[in-house]
Amino acid sequence: MKKTSIFLIGLFFSVQLFGQSFTEYARQGAKLMDNGKYEDAIKPFDKAIELNSDYNSAYGNRGICKAKLGRHDEAIQDFDKSIELKNQITNAPESFIYWKGNTYFSRGLSKQAIGRIEQAIADFEEAKKLKYELSDCDTKIAECKELLKKK
Repeated sequence: MKKTSIFLIGLFFSVQLFGQSFTEYARQGAKLMDNGKYEDAIKPFDKAIELNSDYNSAYGNRGICKAKLGRHDEAIQDFDKSIELKNQITNAPESFIYWKGNTYFSRGLSKQAIGRIEQAIADFEEAKKLKYELSDCDTKIAECKELLKKK
């Protein structure tokens, strides 16, 4: 009991001394993002990443914000990092694989937006392999192939 009390007191003081946890910053960013405040959402995601540089969701969400703002090159860097971190996780639950597909799909949208069409197709195909079904990967692949024909 004494060790537990000491731990809890230490935890309380560390939160008081060091402020919010990385998950609290990420939740704050997600709330701003959900309300369409993409520029404002980037700062809490930056802080979450500063506190935990292995937090793949913060990179993915920050990438979505940057993409919504038209900052596709920066978004792609965040999606790359999120995918890199997600690839390090083994035995992931089904829900995790869904979010990995989401990141590939989002990166594909940014690549398509800046004309990196072949790479966009590869990302949409990877999202499809991961059974990402929120968006129609086949439609995006067909769109990109049409763009390639016009080149």
